Amino acid sequence: MTRLWSTALVTTALASRNILRNPRRTLLTLTAVIVGVASTVALAALARGVAQQLVDDSIYNLTGHLKIQHPDSARDPAVEHTIDAREESVEALQQIPGVHAVLPRIVAPAVIRSERESFPITLFGVDPGLEGRNSVAGKAVSNGENLSDSDDSHLILGSKIVEKLETRIGRRVVVMTQDIENEIADRGFRIEGIFQAEVQSTELLFSFTGLETLRKMLRLKDDQLHEISILVEPEASLPEIQKQVQKLFPKAAVLTWQELQPLVVSMTKIQNGFLIIWFLIVIVSAGFGLVNSLLMSIFERVREIAVMHALGMTRVWIVIETVLQSFLLLVVGGLIGVLGGMAIVRQFSGGIDLSKFARGASIAGIGDRIVPQLIWSDVVLVVGLLIALGTLGSLYPAWLAAQVNPARSLQRL
Repeated sequence: MTRLWSTALVTTALASRNILRNPRRTLLTLTAVIVGVASTVALAALARGVAQQLVDDSIYNLTGHLKIQHPDSARDPAVEHTIDAREESVEALQQIPGVHAVLPRIVAPAVIRSERESFPITLFGVDPGLEGRNSVAGKAVSNGENLSDSDDSHLILGSKIVEKLETRIGRRVVVMTQDIENEIADRGFRIEGIFQAEVQSTELLFSFTGLETLRKMLRLKDDQLHEISILVEPEASLPEIQKQVQKLFPKAAVLTWQELQPLVVSMTKIQNGFLIIWFLIVIVSAGFGLVNSLLMSIFERVREIAVMHALGMTRVWIVIETVLQSFLLLVVGGLIGVLGGMAIVRQFSGGIDLSKFARGASIAGIGDRIVPQLIWSDVVLVVGLLIALGTLGSLYPAWLAAQVNPARSLQRL
């Protein structure tokens, strides 16, 4: 056991000395590893920030973490597809542990018409006091005033639809839809405020008025709603809350944001796949540099390796010494690279301003500011792949070192 321990110490000392034998080559190899890891960590954080913003925007744009709606609403968002939402049931939702906000809404596909143009919209009847900062419906308007309460009969429009309609605040528009009796329902609204959203399609499609105003327009009963969006606390268990909500509304469909926004989920999965591919590309590139460095080191140390053979060091320990040399380089380079990546992420912790590219970002569904998010599982994956693949790649140079013939090498040198 003592002999094994002493051999291990000697092997470690040799590996450390060989790293410092050629400082210039070691520095170049370390630089490649550090730059690769730092850029990978930083870009992964940026990609996670984009993905998280897509998720947050989809939840913020009236989806919520959970949504209660008629089972047929997803297939056919007709006015008659309502849910039975008695006051006691809505109050019971608010008592569920982990629920942050309960947002009842009435929804109607409609056509809005100004003096010059007409466009299809989705008209939401909301309670502005409940929406608050929980959704785009409660967002502070950029021009004009917000709805005051659920009885407010004014209209809040997106800036893009106002531009399309060629109208402005204070002007009246006509909204036409279908009521619960399948009769045409239309009425005039005065534009009270204009909102701006991260995504242009939100400004084009969504319009808001008071919950009770739209209820009267559609001739709905007091306990009829089209949907209830639920926001939950970050630490809450979404599946568990979904089960409790389903018990309160057994005849309704209770859907998670993942079920309501499959495109966002698919984009997130695709992004995860691309991240892993990027990790592998960077790590394999750094690995080639490391293998090249080890090969050059071995060719320079042929006589030394031959002497170690002659002194009794077995081929196994020579392989271990070469692999350990690679391992130490990877660990040092990986740790410094992680610290460098974290420093880059910290530098942009306030967000990356994309306002100069706002139009292109909006079309892509991205807001004008991205906040990078460092996820430790990504860091562990990057460092783990680096050490695993780098160590695996060093086996070939280690095998070559083990094949050195002491007699021939010493005779030739």
